Amino acid sequence: MWLAPQGVTPDEQVTRIDPVREEGEDAERRITQQQAAQRFCLSLQSLRDAAAQGLLTVEERPNPHGATFSPMRLYRFGELQQLAWRVWGGPQELERELERRREQRWQVRQKRVLGSVVAPEGSQARGDAHQAKLSRQLRRAIQPRATKKRSRVQPQGGGALPQRRKTPETSKHQDAQESQQSASRDTTPRTEDLVWEVI
Repeated sequence: MWLAPQGVTPDEQVTRIDPVREEGEDAERRITQQQAAQRFCLSLQSLRDAAAQGLLTVEERPNPHGATFSPMRLYRFGELQQLAWRVWGGPQELERELERRREQRWQVRQKRVLGSVVAPEGSQARGDAHQAKLSRQLRRAIQPRATKKRSRVQPQGGGALPQRRKTPETSKHQDAQESQQSASRDTTPRTEDLVWEVI
């Protein structure tokens, strides 16, 4: 008769020993192709290649979104975990890769939020000193920059400013605008010339 250590059931004992099961993950549980790629840092092509080589069992089911969508490809969790450990060199290496990708996503988000201000390098760099540096950079990025105003150079002798060179197209356009403005000035009497009558 097998006796479990006091307070530990046989099922808990298997969970502690079996490297495939982690945090209640069932080795026979099926996950979708997208979940597998994200959880185990594997590309969709590598999943398809492993399935073609017979390393993974693939189950295709109709897509719950509708008949027009591609069928779902479901993989077994335990097989995926073994493949990922083989690809990345073990569970610790896989965990390092997941952490690196999380950090990369965080930096992309920070860069998007802060604009051109560069996010700190590592997760250890998120301390008070770096937060103060980021806030200074953010303040500088938000403050309006002083720009030098262009001043027109007055010609010698106090004459009129030089105008733009007229091309045939711009001169036609300018002539048409000037003729419209002069016609509207000629037809509309000045307000001083108007005589108001009370009816």
